[in-house]
Amino acid sequence: MAGSFEVFRKYQRSLLVFVAILAMLAFFVLPPILQMGFGTAGGNPVAVAWKDGVLHEAELDRAVVMRTVVNRFLAESAMAAGRDPAQLPLFPDSEEQVVRSMMLAKEAAANGLVVSDAAINDFLGTWTNNLVRPETFRDIIAGLRLGPVAVSQRDVFDTLRSELAARNMLILFQTGFSGDPPGWRWEIGRAHV
Repeated sequence: MAGSFEVFRKYQRSLLVFVAILAMLAFFVLPPILQMGFGTAGGNPVAVAWKDGVLHEAELDRAVVMRTVVNRFLAESAMAAGRDPAQLPLFPDSEEQVVRSMMLAKEAAANGLVVSDAAINDFLGTWTNNLVRPETFRDIIAGLRLGPVAVSQRDVFDTLRSELAARNMLILFQTGFSGDPPGWRWEIGRAHV
């Protein structure tokens, strides 16, 4: 035992220098190499995973930005109709709320709940009290940007479709769980037959 400690004491400065160099490499050289993609699988890590799927960082980032763009579209549409957008309920744009909406929209699709373009047009008509013409909507969309790229009507409609499907699914969940449990209603209905 005493022999191994003697070796350590004899080479202690050299070992300390070696460990210091390894630490510098680990903290300063390794992270940039890993960020270039050598140490990650594709550079797009999973942001959220649940029983029925996963959501990658890039998808989540785009969804949050599109939610902000759609909120801007809705606010400008409301202003074009003479309404105060501060008094209207825009879609929450936190990552948590975006993920929640995406999961509800996937559940809506799994249950056959479809939001058509006509339903989106009806929503926009209600949102603006039918005071905004289609040309004005097109002009508002033409002014929207997703970074340096212009946003298309399809982008806005797809985001609204997802949001409205999520909202409708949430309403169905909430109305389904309000009042008496279904088993009680079944028993009461059988008792009166």
